Amino acid sequence: MLSKLQVYGIKNKDLSWFESYLFGRKQIVSYDGALSEIQAISCGVSQGSIFGLLLFTLLINDIDTNLRICEKTLYADDSVLYISHKKCQEIEQS
Repeated sequence: MLSKLQVYGIKNKDLSWFESYLFGRKQIVSYDGALSEIQAISCGVSQGSIFGLLLFTLLINDIDTNLRICEKTLYADDSVLYISHKKCQEIEQS
């Protein structure tokens, strides 16, 4: 994601801000008065984040040029990639 942001001209302090936003995050869950242990978040953005849709769009906007061996279905903030062949070995090598 950081390399994609650089392609769009995000650099220096702005890039560092996104890096701190995307990495080193932790979460805790509260349910019915009980708290979970603190867990590190290894990927993704916070659900409902104002940057979620923007970052997703930047990440997949060139998917057609980079994934030519499979079919794609894209809708809003969701995507499905699929490939078929009579031989499993051909799929595995794709």
